[in-house]
Parts: sequence; C-alpha cells; structure tokens
Amino acid sequence: LAAVLASALAALCCWGPALLVALGLGAAGLSWLAPLEALRPVLLASALGLLAFALWRELRRPAAVCEGEACHPVSRRRARGLLGVAAVTVLGFAAYPHLHGSRPERAGATLKTQELTLEVTGMTCGACARTVQGALEKTPGVARAEVSLAEGKATVWAKKNLEPQALVTAVEKTGYHARMVR
Repeated sequence: LAAVLASALAALCCWGPALLVALGLGAAGLSWLAPLEALRPVLLASALGLLAFALWRELRRPAAVCEGEACHPVSRRRARGLLGVAAVTVLGFAAYPHLHGSRPERAGATLKTQELTLEVTGMTCGACARTVQGALEKTPGVARAEVSLAEGKATVWAKKNLEPQALVTAVEKTGYHARMVR
C-alpha cells in the first residue's frame, strides 16, 4: 500500500491535472504540484524499494504455521495477488507521464500553413505539455503542434485562415493559460 501511495504521489503532477480536466474542473491553479516533479525520482525509488521489501517478506514467509503438533498450510495466493496488483499499479504510475498523450506525429507543415506561437503558463511536467499539444493538434485546421515545457511556449503550424483565438481557447479548455505571441 505504501509503494502504491508513493508512486501515485510521484505521478500526481501529471495525472492530477488530467483527472481534473476529465471531470470538467480544469487544471488551473495547480502550480503547487510543480515541486512533486522534482521529488519524482525519490518517490519512485521509495515505491520500488517498498515493493522489493514486500516481495522479500512474502518470499521469507513460512509455507506452514505449526501450533503444537498440528501444522496448517498458509495460502500465499491472496498476498501474492495483491503484491502483483501493487506492482502493476506502481509501474503504471511510473510510466504515466511517458504514456499520457503519446501518439504518432502528424504530418509536417505544408506550404499553405502559417506558424503561430503561443505562450503557455501553468504546465509543470511533460504530461502537461503533451496534453496541451494534443488539444492543439485536435483543433480543426492545425497541421502540427510542438510544445516546449522548458520555454513555456507552443508552436503551431495551421491553415492560414485559422483564427488564433481558437488555439488559445483549445489550450484554456485543458486548464492552462495561453496568449498569442505572434
């Protein structure tokens, strides 16, 4: 249980905003989660260490419990099943930032497109950037979008007749703030 909790905290900065957006609450104002991104390696190491400890304890547990002269076999099925569920959960949380929003790149920009740049605020991790990128790429008229977490900007290649406000709206629907730069 502690391993699952540690891994959930390690990925909270990524799945928390996604959950709030899915519930229709928006992810604005969650910048307090940013420090968890720095603690992610420590939390994941803790989760893996706790899982290893639980496995070690389970493997050292006796196969039978003897009381006096009577011995009763101990079933390990339930404990090992729960340990397996915990391991899959920890691995899922560990992989979440890398899997969230991943999809094949769209075709490159064509000659009939314009390059637009937006300043995006509120992103705290790679999953945030992929969420914004996915929202921009789903906007009708967008050929391709690239989002830089480090620079806090998004570059979009879209049809020349696309209204820039549509891009700002798409980003703000994900819970982040955006403004056109050029």
